[in-house]
Amino acid sequence: MPLSRRHVLRAAGAASLCLAGGMPAAWAASASIQNVRFELTQDAVRMTGNVRFSLSDGVQDILSKGVPLYFVFSTNTVQERWYWSNKPVHRRQRYMRLAYQPLTRKWRVNFSTQPFNRSGVTGVAVNQNYDTLQQALGVIQRISNWEVLSSADWDKDAGFAVDVAFQLDVSQLQRPLQIGASSQADWNIEARRSFRLNQQVLVTPGA
Repeated sequence: MPLSRRHVLRAAGAASLCLAGGMPAAWAASASIQNVRFELTQDAVRMTGNVRFSLSDGVQDILSKGVPLYFVFSTNTVQERWYWSNKPVHRRQRYMRLAYQPLTRKWRVNFSTQPFNRSGVTGVAVNQNYDTLQQALGVIQRISNWEVLSSADWDKDAGFAVDVAFQLDVSQLQRPLQIGASSQADWNIEARRSFRLNQQVLVTPGA
């Protein structure tokens, strides 16, 4: 159910208080991409790993009021060419919406291949409910069987580079929240990492 303007403004006011002075001075949001490995399967080169991050108390408080958060995970793969510019060969994105459902006291995660719109979601692949925030965040943080290259584009004699990115997407928040959140450290959850992809770094299924 879309949030009313009154609820959004109330949450924005709470956010302003948290951002202005309610957060500990030592707090700094951060994220990291860890435990990554690449596996060559019959149909694709796939990536597994984790994105590690935590939410501040202030952000969790806003979530508990029913205001959703939006995350984006993406990979961009290019084939390296010494004689010319690198060739883009694969790009994929996943949009995630995290929200608390006060009536059911459940946490819902929506997954989409496209950005979420203001009235709902577009391109939704999966909706899942969880009993705790930790369980919901665990799903958002997990990278599992993520395709970074099709088997048709794989060449064992070539070199590839995979750029991986994850972020809390402030631009998808309700507009009153965007104003205060965009420049505050506890909303700045972002991680980027690049990997060289070749025959030596791949593992085979079951290894």
